[in-house]
Amino acid sequence: MRFRGAKKHIWTIVKENDRSFRCNVCDMLLISVEIFCCDSCGVCTDSPCLKLADSKFNCKETSVESEGPMKHRYIKANRSSGNMMGGSILSEFRTLLNSCQVIDLSEKKPSVVGDWLSVLPESANPIILVAGGDGTVAWVLSAIKKFTLKRTPPVCVIPLGTGNDLSRVLGWGKQEPQPFLPKKILERISEASTVNLDRWSVNVKSRSRLSRQKSDYFMYNYLSIGVDALVTLDFHNTRQSPFYIFSNRIINKLLYLIFGTQQVMERQCKGLEQCIELYLDGHLINLPELESIVVLNIPCWGAGVYLWTLGLENDEIEEVGKQNMNDGRLEVVAISSSFHIAQLQVGLSQPHRLGQASDIKVRCPLNHCSFAYRH
Repeated sequence: MRFRGAKKHIWTIVKENDRSFRCNVCDMLLISVEIFCCDSCGVCTDSPCLKLADSKFNCKETSVESEGPMKHRYIKANRSSGNMMGGSILSEFRTLLNSCQVIDLSEKKPSVVGDWLSVLPESANPIILVAGGDGTVAWVLSAIKKFTLKRTPPVCVIPLGTGNDLSRVLGWGKQEPQPFLPKKILERISEASTVNLDRWSVNVKSRSRLSRQKSDYFMYNYLSIGVDALVTLDFHNTRQSPFYIFSNRIINKLLYLIFGTQQVMERQCKGLEQCIELYLDGHLINLPELESIVVLNIPCWGAGVYLWTLGLENDEIEEVGKQNMNDGRLEVVAISSSFHIAQLQVGLSQPHRLGQASDIKVRCPLNHCSFAYRH
């Protein structure tokens, strides 16, 4: 069985012109003009011949063979993550792989890979490589969950985000490798071992006099209620602004610093412990003075802080409980202020460890809202 599909060229403007190019349409040497090159098939042209090149030359055929074992690598990249390297990474991998294996998440939803996975034979061993931040990885993982697959494909990461906490704990590093060599990355993927990651269901319920609302989410890294969530929301709203045009990892971290410093002064989440109730495996927990509660699934938080074990010796870790991202338990900590977050970032303080649990509930009686975490 064979699946075929026509595909248009994916034109990229050549920026670093360190070699000569000829137009495949008119055979003119391209000098001092804007050069367009197809990522997938390598056809080159200039602006006047661009439309003619589209009609004259066919790009790589999109096909899937079902005879014999197959090794599929699906690359998904988010152009808006971190330093906005997603576009160049897509271009690099299109020169090595079939075009259907390289997916631009700014144009297609991650669920498109599920359509391909569903037609692969049982002998196939697909692997998904996500180029993006933690949010992009979670987006892809949730999309895969919606498909009924006989075998869930392992997911690898090229860290392009600001924090990249999931990438750190999975061994893919805190940022994209430099120099960026796609062949080396594919070799590294073939040598990698698989680990399991817990997926948690988060149920949010709220009610008013006139209505009741319920929302369900998946959580992979961590979830916060309080000041660090507010700082993240402020950053997200800024990034969605049309005036945010200089996406850069350093600028992103600077924005986090600015919004965090703002909360040191304003303390909008002060007295949070008086507004919520926390239940761990059904037991009500006495809360200290705090401005945030953080529920951890992975060890790494806040761009590289190992929050649960921060400042502990080995014997002390045994006492509070070991942390694992696939043990069916979550760790819950409290943070007293935005200034406390800054201290945690540089290792000058420890969080308030509230406990471990497999079933967590946070109630906000005054706002008639509750959060439930279940494996």
